[in-house]
Amino acid sequence: MNLKYTFLVILFFVSVISLSAQETKVAVADVNYIMANVAQAQVPEFMNAQENIQLYGEKLQDDLAILYRELEELTQKEGVTQEELQQKELEFQQAQQNAQNKLAVKENDELQPIYKMIEEAMLGIISEQGYTYVMRKEALLYELPGIDISNEILSRMGITPVSESE
Repeated sequence: MNLKYTFLVILFFVSVISLSAQETKVAVADVNYIMANVAQAQVPEFMNAQENIQLYGEKLQDDLAILYRELEELTQKEGVTQEELQQKELEFQQAQQNAQNKLAVKENDELQPIYKMIEEAMLGIISEQGYTYVMRKEALLYELPGIDISNEILSRMGITPVSESE
């Protein structure tokens, strides 16, 4: 029994040592910087997405304007109870929140092709250069120089960076 226990302990330590001997390679990507360069380069998928998002936002704004006019008309009307007015205000507030949520979903849906392009470029770099982890630069408190692969991602996407990633 003692020999079996000793063997398991030795096996555990050998496993830990071999795992720690593997190199961990970390990189960061600045998503805001990448998206700014995508916009600057006027990538067709991005421009199309921006146009669709803007048109959808304008439609939602028009719908909200109609509800707001109804609310204003109701405040000018005589004989309207406080309860009716509060109900209409609540309806308008809910419509505003709903419009914000819908616009966020639309933006995410429209930008999926761009996110996919970024992901494919990043996966190629990860595979070729053997990175273990890639983190969002925005989430870091500190980064060592030379681990930012944002410009490499842009290059893989066929985009020449217009400014340096900080």
